[in-house]
Amino acid sequence: MMHVIPASVGSSLPVAAVGPSRPSPGHERLNPVDGAVMVWVPGTAEACPNGRFRMGSTQDEIDRVWEATGWADWRDRTTVEQPAHEVELDGFWLYKHEVTVGQYARFLAATGYVRPAAELWVALKDRVDLPMLFVAWDDAAAYCRWAEAVLPTEAQWEYASRGPEERLFPWGNDWDRTLSNCADYHAGQDLSDAAAVKAWWDTVPQTAEAWVEHLRPVGSFAEGVSWCGTLDMAGNVWEWCGDWFDGAFYGRSEARDRNPECRTRQSHDRVLRGGSWMFDATRCRGANRNWYNPDERLDFGIRPAVSRPGP
Repeated sequence: MMHVIPASVGSSLPVAAVGPSRPSPGHERLNPVDGAVMVWVPGTAEACPNGRFRMGSTQDEIDRVWEATGWADWRDRTTVEQPAHEVELDGFWLYKHEVTVGQYARFLAATGYVRPAAELWVALKDRVDLPMLFVAWDDAAAYCRWAEAVLPTEAQWEYASRGPEERLFPWGNDWDRTLSNCADYHAGQDLSDAAAVKAWWDTVPQTAEAWVEHLRPVGSFAEGVSWCGTLDMAGNVWEWCGDWFDGAFYGRSEARDRNPECRTRQSHDRVLRGGSWMFDATRCRGANRNWYNPDERLDFGIRPAVSRPGP
């Protein structure tokens, strides 16, 4: 059930005090457009002891974590998480949950936006508390425009998941498959290599109905909460970010700008974060980067952000 990660992974530094004029981490308010609960993610100047957040993974961290867990098959995936680098971020609001099917239905009704393919929508439309999936990047961006929000940057997303302590997972540094809706959770065992993942995946029917049945209502894993109060940042559905994907971006000077974002198209893909119900522990890590053609509608969903400050 649980992989124990070496205690030296991640810092244990205290969170700096937040001034009285700012909300505290996890302070909630509603988005009046879609009724979604948003939580406040304080800027790095307020939350991080040195005013910066360490984004990405060091090679030493990867070596120790992979040795402790036996995830050798997936080591090559970590190269795009390097080099680790420090970033400064302003505070922002982030949806506590992934956008639900019910919220997406209200968006469709309010805007007349093209609804998903019939066979997909039939499988989803009555499951109002599930996270919306089968969402292309343009769909996600359109929803955010309607909700007067934006897709979070990759840096915002990772910071909200990992926090000042640079956690491996939203809840801490130890993997526990019972804290997220992931492949390991459905398999009932830790899937530590590619063969184990494939063996489980071969048991899953490849239909829209089966995919929907593997989802869980948003907020179902309350003990998997992140430092700032967000839920389901590991598993359930992948979450689109605003950035174009660039595997070399972390080594570029722009990655160290204040509020960094990859705005220049370096590939045909957009960034996704957080893993989904069909992926293993390595893909549910806060530092893991995924990318896909923005036109694809697979196990992809939405978690909007609002950059305007204030309670």
